[in-house]
Amino acid sequence: MNVYRLNPDGEHFQSLVLKNRDDWSLVSAIVEGRNPLSEWLPFEVSVLRDPKIASPELPPGDFPFLSPLDVFSARAVKALADILGQNGALLPLRCDEGEYFVFVATNVIDALDLSRSKVWELDTGRVVRIEEYAFEPEALNDQVLFRLVQRPWCETYVTDAFVDRVRSADLIGFQFPLLWTKMHK
Repeated sequence: MNVYRLNPDGEHFQSLVLKNRDDWSLVSAIVEGRNPLSEWLPFEVSVLRDPKIASPELPPGDFPFLSPLDVFSARAVKALADILGQNGALLPLRCDEGEYFVFVATNVIDALDLSRSKVWELDTGRVVRIEEYAFEPEALNDQVLFRLVQRPWCETYVTDAFVDRVRSADLIGFQFPLLWTKMHK
């Protein structure tokens, strides 16, 4: 079993931006759990076309960059509906150039082996950065997509089952940096 970070490929595919920067505070409050999901509005986004930041000629992908959010195209949502539905909530966005959804992972698990991982912690014990990952294999049984209790509003992690589904559906715009491999005995 492998664990990967779920990343968008913003170098080869389009990125999105919120049209109204003032929306970020409400978006963040909802995605980070400070406000209920019911307060979500279909916020308006547009394709990033600033040539100083990204090529305006990039093609659309199924997992566009809109940091720090996980955003899926309607095509990706259809192909991954069961996985996404079992592990979080989909919230619509408004975009003139495609149909997109923010995904809020609600499957938050205690799978990080802190004794074998290399982490930066505050004096309070809060993990602010993970440099090397080690997981508790039994905590990953049947996991496909999740976040960690140590950083519940940060990175989204996936296992081979998710990567295989993305590839078999020919979805584009995803990157899967490998973080950890379970060594078989």
